[in-house]
Amino acid sequence: MDIWRAVAILNRRKWLILFSVVITTALTFGATRLVGSKWEATVKLLAPQTASRANGTEQGHDGYDVNPTNSKAITSMYNSILLSREVVEPAFKKIQENLPTGGELPKQVEFVVVGPRLFEIQVTTNQAEKAELLANALAESFVEYNHVLNTKDTYSVVKILQEQLRKADAELAKARTKYSNYSQEHKVIGTSDDETRSARTQIDTYRAEINGVQQELAVCQTRLSNNQRRLAEIESLLRSPRPAVTGANSKAISAEIDRITGTLASLQARYGAEYPEVKRSLITRDDLIKRLKTAQDLERTILTYDEKVSQQADIQKNNKDTQARILELQARQETLSKAITNEESRAMESKNLSDPVNSLANEVNSKSESRAAILARLNAALMAHDVAQRENPLVILERVNSLNPPVNISSGRTFKLIGLSAICALLGSCALIIALDSVDKRIKSVSEAERSYPVRILATIPQPEGTMSYADLARIAELKPRALATEAYRFLGLHMLNDVTPNMRSIMVISAKAEQGSTTTITNLAITLAQAGKKVVLVDANTRTAELHQVFKTPNDFGFTDLLMNPTISSFEKALMQTTVENLQIITSGTSPENPWETYRSSNLRMVSKQLRDIADYVLDVILIHQGSPGIGTFCQG
Repeated sequence: MDIWRAVAILNRRKWLILFSVVITTALTFGATRLVGSKWEATVKLLAPQTASRANGTEQGHDGYDVNPTNSKAITSMYNSILLSREVVEPAFKKIQENLPTGGELPKQVEFVVVGPRLFEIQVTTNQAEKAELLANALAESFVEYNHVLNTKDTYSVVKILQEQLRKADAELAKARTKYSNYSQEHKVIGTSDDETRSARTQIDTYRAEINGVQQELAVCQTRLSNNQRRLAEIESLLRSPRPAVTGANSKAISAEIDRITGTLASLQARYGAEYPEVKRSLITRDDLIKRLKTAQDLERTILTYDEKVSQQADIQKNNKDTQARILELQARQETLSKAITNEESRAMESKNLSDPVNSLANEVNSKSESRAAILARLNAALMAHDVAQRENPLVILERVNSLNPPVNISSGRTFKLIGLSAICALLGSCALIIALDSVDKRIKSVSEAERSYPVRILATIPQPEGTMSYADLARIAELKPRALATEAYRFLGLHMLNDVTPNMRSIMVISAKAEQGSTTTITNLAITLAQAGKKVVLVDANTRTAELHQVFKTPNDFGFTDLLMNPTISSFEKALMQTTVENLQIITSGTSPENPWETYRSSNLRMVSKQLRDIADYVLDVILIHQGSPGIGTFCQG
């Protein structure tokens, strides 16, 4: 298709294109008005420091460092917490709103990872005030519930270790009972010397001392953790340098204000408020009042700074002492453990015990060591749980307020969408019109028909005016003699009467499929020739979609296929039916054969064709191209 043909096609459909653009633009504008504006409110969250799990070795979910490899996992985890019922219900209850239904909430709320310790909660609604209230409420509920989850995790670890310690105590008691019973049964204790009993006593003493050292060590570690947290807070406040003292202090300025006030009172009493000296004194006093406020603020800031510096020094000294004590306790614990090992070895060597006794003793020692390891982990878990209760893994850094207001993210969206929809509608309608015209292979004009077929076009049949049934349209030449379509059929018949050779008396009209106008064309042509005084026999050879009997409202019990099976005189008389048009007879399709191809290649076809030409001036056939047209066409002249 060349460019000018495409332009011509679009020019013929210009009003349709304009209508589609206008309708699309109107619908887009209405949709944007219906949806309304979109407001996005953002609350910023901060993870102050890494929190540890209860076992002291794994970081909690709130303490992971965010990097490209785990940011998706962190986002997914926090999103699930943010959209949980424990967070959403209190937030909507606080702002007195109903919970959204139909899965709308995940589209409105999103948790975003911004940096290694910085996160955002983004809430999108169609109202700025609602977005602000909902974002702040969700952030508060989320931080609180996340703290509960973190505390719950550490507490669950503590419960697990407590249960393990209980089982370890039971197993140790059972092992000691077995050892004691065996020793009494075999009189092992009675034969032990004083050195063995002394070693056992010393071992118990060391173990009791180790328990005390472990408890004191847990207390020192907890105190050190608290001091480090307080020290970090103080250091964040002391990052700026200490303010310098400039100008007079507040006491001197206050005394000067009192002096100016006394002088001002005497001047106002003597000269009045309009006296120039009085005005200058008023300006001087106002300036001194501002200087007094600035000096007082500076003195308070310096005082606070000095206090924090003093607290920092005290905490650092306390941390140093605590760390020294921790190292001392750890060294003492290691010394006691080695001493216990030595005493147990000495006790076992001093007793010439049998293998069962050694086995039971080893079992007791193994259970004791397992219990001591579980107790150490339990103390660490208790410390971690204490820290989790006092520290929140996430804090609100910046709420939605006048300094961080909701943002209209749909600003300018309406004009962009309208422009885009108009362009898309224009391009889409143009492309659709050209595509439909390209795939439409129908002939739309006489010139196209002349280009498509190497024959002369004898006539063009216009569409009838008004509404007509199919049967009336097939007989328009009879029913409406003044119609334009009737004149066209007469023009076609005139060509046949004037131009066709005398031998061309048998004409067949074929079509590729039903409802292409073959029956309508051949019927009106037959009526036109009959009205011209010619004897015409109209034959319906279309056995699949026979329509001729419906057009003339005749029965179809006996017809052309039956005549082919038995071409006798009586069969001809029975098959031929007179119509309301003078000189026009018809033969309907008749009984539908099982194999039309075989029927139309019957040897009787030539005989039937000759007899029909003998009794009529013109024989007109109508048939589908795939039924038997090659067989019938051999006996037709046109």
